[in-house]
Amino acid sequence: LALILMLNCFDGKSVAFYKRTTESVELSLNPQLTLTSNQLDICQNTLINQLFTATVQIGSETFVSELVKYTGKEMTIDLPCNDPTKCKFEVVNAFTIAIYSMQFPDDNIKLDGVAGEFSTEIFNHVDCKQNVVAVVNAIAGQQSIIVSSSNVQTCKTGQESLELYYGFVNGDEQLTLPSSLPPALLHTDYVQFYNNLGLMCGTLTGEEQTKCNTLTDLAISQDIPQAILYLKNPIEIVYQEQTIQKNQTIQAKLTTIINAVSVDCFDHAHLNIQKEKFFIEIEPGAMQNCLDKVSVIDNDTVKMVLIVSQNKDQTGLFIEQTAELTQQLGSVITFDFNCSNVNATCDQLKQMFYLADNASYYMYYKLGLDDDIVFKAEINVQVQKFDAEVNLIEFFDDKMCVEFTSSVAMIQQVSVTFGQQKIYFTADLQLGTKTYCVENAFQLEQANFAELTFIGSSTVSNVPISLLTTSHSSKYEFVAVGVIILIVGATVLLRQMKCNCRCRKK
Repeated sequence: LALILMLNCFDGKSVAFYKRTTESVELSLNPQLTLTSNQLDICQNTLINQLFTATVQIGSETFVSELVKYTGKEMTIDLPCNDPTKCKFEVVNAFTIAIYSMQFPDDNIKLDGVAGEFSTEIFNHVDCKQNVVAVVNAIAGQQSIIVSSSNVQTCKTGQESLELYYGFVNGDEQLTLPSSLPPALLHTDYVQFYNNLGLMCGTLTGEEQTKCNTLTDLAISQDIPQAILYLKNPIEIVYQEQTIQKNQTIQAKLTTIINAVSVDCFDHAHLNIQKEKFFIEIEPGAMQNCLDKVSVIDNDTVKMVLIVSQNKDQTGLFIEQTAELTQQLGSVITFDFNCSNVNATCDQLKQMFYLADNASYYMYYKLGLDDDIVFKAEINVQVQKFDAEVNLIEFFDDKMCVEFTSSVAMIQQVSVTFGQQKIYFTADLQLGTKTYCVENAFQLEQANFAELTFIGSSTVSNVPISLLTTSHSSKYEFVAVGVIILIVGATVLLRQMKCNCRCRKK
């Protein structure tokens, strides 16, 4: 038999709060300050760090917690319903008293008490909507925000009036518009019926239209959505014989922004990361509607934006890299970044290499007009990290030398194509920097370019062969990308033999 102690270690200000959304009880307890020495010894010594199970009884409904460690201090305990088919709001709300108990199985001790206050959650204004997606058009004369969402089924709002207002807030900008509710929805959880809402700026006038246009501009320009959709239902509450006017507000943060204008300009982007630099290669899409749709959008800037975030809430490492786009749509678009031209520090680039697999990578194609973003398309990003890179390639009349830097020891198959010549060799990569030479008679004027390919990799598999940017550097410093084609100008090599091209006749 359990020993039921005729004392309460907690004072009469304890609170039992029924959560309508989860059909559970939150029990908040405060330690009793007016205890005898014997009672204090039990509450503050004997029971400390002991495990117990809490139970709350409201009428016929029972709520039971998991095992909890007793601290003797302020405690908040969550207690789910003992029977998932019971503990409904309509039943619990009929009672005004909540009785709680604490069972200590190790010491066979049980404490009983009555919550000094028992209340129920009438309205839930949090997490009523999920999967909140906004389709945004920021093109002049077409501005709009159309939002779709799905309901959290446990969300309970109630309703006491047929008035409804909806709107958006983004930073300091806010727009609220009136609506109305059908009489049939009175006293129902009306939020369940409003999954699709939107702003059509062209249907508004004056200040409302100006605010609407500003909100669309903000929504399309923010790579991490900040806009919040809200619903307001004015209600009256009678409290101590006074009538209080109150807005019952439902808020939902936009989780995804999609451009209303869809284009097939891009397939995907390769983000190839090395220790202190990274390379972006964007493959063209089908190009069936790209040029027609993009050409009619008035703009004065074209940019590519890469966002790397260690965590989705932007804590930890965060890098945002912007590059002006000068290459033609429909071609392979490439960008090369290192410590000298990246909007980050070398230390951040090193951290980028070691990010966990759940880091976030976003790539955007943006058209701007007068410092505003008027069009944005997201590009799928595929991330590859490489432990080895090519630093330098040197051609002689009787040999070719390639310098590698590797952070792992591995065997790497390499092929080099120079004009009609193709050379295969195996590089036994070691930690650090090492040069590998292949003896052969080369005809340096035979072709304009050489191709160097990493064939597979011991650390990266199934990497497609990709054409990188043509290098005019006489030092031949390149970016390594798993399976790689590196382009080297041999004609330039011959013409700059007196420079620091390192191409010399032996």
